[in-house]
Amino acid sequence: MRYNKLARLVGGVAAVLLVAACSSGADNPTVAPTVAPAPATDAPSVAPAAPSVVPAAPEGTFTGRVHCRNVETPSDGDPDALYFTCNQVATDPRMAGTVELQWSLSSAETGQPFVAWGPSTVTNDQGSWVCNEAGMGVAEQTDPVYTRDVACVGKGENIGLSAWMHAISSIAPTDWAFIGWIAKT
Repeated sequence: MRYNKLARLVGGVAAVLLVAACSSGADNPTVAPTVAPAPATDAPSVAPAAPSVVPAAPEGTFTGRVHCRNVETPSDGDPDALYFTCNQVATDPRMAGTVELQWSLSSAETGQPFVAWGPSTVTNDQGSWVCNEAGMGVAEQTDPVYTRDVACVGKGENIGLSAWMHAISSIAPTDWAFIGWIAKT
């Protein structure tokens, strides 16, 4: 009985391989088809010249800095979260203003990696942005690097726009440099 099952299995695999070889267009199904080598190309003798003018950043792209200070937990706030008020400057005035930030932390043990997340708002004379943030770093590490990624939806004059930022700091969470963009949504 086992011999019959094994013989059928081997016969089935052989049939599948034969059909595959025949359908590949090869004249001899037992010989692999050959492929012509690609023609050789010469490497350029001179490197292309660097552009004389640096291209402008795409429309909607901005850079900036944000400086934060830790504030007291609001009476209705999460006692395990960290709260900050920040001053944000940006090359696009729509992203400049006051930032209110709340962070929840996965861990804050010295020398241990952590992730942080929470809501934030950016407010200025032109409207506001309601944002969600996620960040990561290592708590109180020598030569630390912290990162934040922020996704925002516009309010007020910014309705119909979304903004994204990537921020980095070596003194988290007080001073950040960022790059981002704004797009219609």
